[in-house]
Amino acid sequence: MIIFYHSFPFKKSYHNQNNKVWVTTGIKISSQHKRDLYVLCRSTNDSKLKNHYKMYCRILSEVIKTAKKLYYNKLIINSNNKVKSIWNIVKMVTKKKDDDRPPLNIDEETFKDYQSIANIFNTYFTNAIDNMSVNNSMTTNSALNYLYHVFTRPFPHIKLTPVSTKEISKIIKSLKWKNSHGYDEIPTKILKISLPFIISPLTYICNKSLSNGIFPT
Repeated sequence: MIIFYHSFPFKKSYHNQNNKVWVTTGIKISSQHKRDLYVLCRSTNDSKLKNHYKMYCRILSEVIKTAKKLYYNKLIINSNNKVKSIWNIVKMVTKKKDDDRPPLNIDEETFKDYQSIANIFNTYFTNAIDNMSVNNSMTTNSALNYLYHVFTRPFPHIKLTPVSTKEISKIIKSLKWKNSHGYDEIPTKILKISLPFIISPLTYICNKSLSNGIFPT
C-alpha cells in the first residue's frame, strides 16, 4: 500500500468555474494576440503599429459584444420561462444577488416579490396615460388662449402619425451598449436585452399617447 501511494500520490485539482460561456476559441486567440500587440507597442514608437493595435481593440470589442448578445438571446429564446431567464441574465451581467434588490414601499407597505412588483408597475403605467389625458384636457384651453393672444399668425398644423414597432426597435438598437440610464434608472443595456419583450407595450403606450394629443417623452 505504501508503494502504491508513493507511486500514485494525491494531487489536488482546482476547478475554476468560468461563467463566460460566450468566450469562444477565436476570442481567446484574439485576446492573446491583443496582449502580444500591447507588449510590442510598449517597446516601440511605431505609429502604424499603435494605430493597428487601437483598431484591433475596437474590432475585438465589437466581436465580444456580438458574442454576448447572441449567447443571451439564445438563452432567452430556448427558455421555457423567458421572464425568469431575463432576470437571471440581468443579475449575471450586473453581478447582483437576489438579496441586493431594493424593496418597493407603497403606503407604508413593503413589496419584495417579483410578481407583486411587476403587477404594481403594470397597473401604474396602464393608468398613467389616462391620468395624463385628464390633466392635459384641463390645461389645454388656458394654454391655447394664451398662445392666441400672444401670436397673431396662424399656427401650422402638426400631424402626428402612429409609430410602428419597427421604428421603435430601430431607435432602441441605435442606443449604445452601456449601463447609463435616464430618470427611469433603466440602463440602455437592459432595454436592448429586453427589446423583444417590451417592443409591443412601448408601441402601444406611444400610440395611445398620440391619440390623446400627448407627445410621448
